Amino acid sequence: MTSEQASFQHAALAHEVVVLETWKETDRLCGMRIAPSESLSLAYSEPGQVLELDGAATGAGGLFAIAAPPGVHPFELLVRRGSATGERVIAIARSTARLHARAVRGAGFPWRAARSSDCVLVAAGAGIAAICALIEQMLEERERFGRVVLVYGERDVGDLAYRARFDDWQSRRIEIIPVLSRASSSWHGAFGHVHHRLAGATAAIDTSSARAFVCGMAPMVEATRSALHAIGIADDRIHLNH
Repeated sequence: MTSEQASFQHAALAHEVVVLETWKETDRLCGMRIAPSESLSLAYSEPGQVLELDGAATGAGGLFAIAAPPGVHPFELLVRRGSATGERVIAIARSTARLHARAVRGAGFPWRAARSSDCVLVAAGAGIAAICALIEQMLEERERFGRVVLVYGERDVGDLAYRARFDDWQSRRIEIIPVLSRASSSWHGAFGHVHHRLAGATAAIDTSSARAFVCGMAPMVEATRSALHAIGIADDRIHLNH
């Protein structure tokens, strides 16, 4: 079998998904809505799970957190610009309105365990997609959770995704603390990185029973884990989406 035949056979095993819409979420993130197949929809059961795009035939592959909660259609993704993979996914999506998806992957967040508890949600960069799905899931039964604080790190104000949702989230008792690492002098909020700001952000949280949900690059996750330990949130109450 030639490499071209293998690629064709591999793509044939994947699910073709229709790209309904793409948009500029920020300068560094492209938003995308796709119509999943029925089997992909059924496989998506927990916020924080990721969609594996199949790049065998087109090069448009990778793992992307689903930003809408289970049961909400279409799927929504955030694709980071600037990388070869991200740019290829965006280009194929815009030129053909089709992508190939292999599967929904990962365990997702064990959000039900947080009922009756205060929650700390920590995201950086494109990790906000998985946390967005978690927030929307929790809002479906907001009264069953305690205090919920989102600590969200980015470079500058213009890099913050989902700003259009912030007012709605805050009106429904999701506290939002943006933390900017390269903000201009006009920024009067928190500077630095998310792990530097957790102690202050959680001052009103009962950390003896609180649960934390974290999504970001590996160095950020490890720094955040250490900072959460320092404020009294043990490993068994720190949850990743994989």
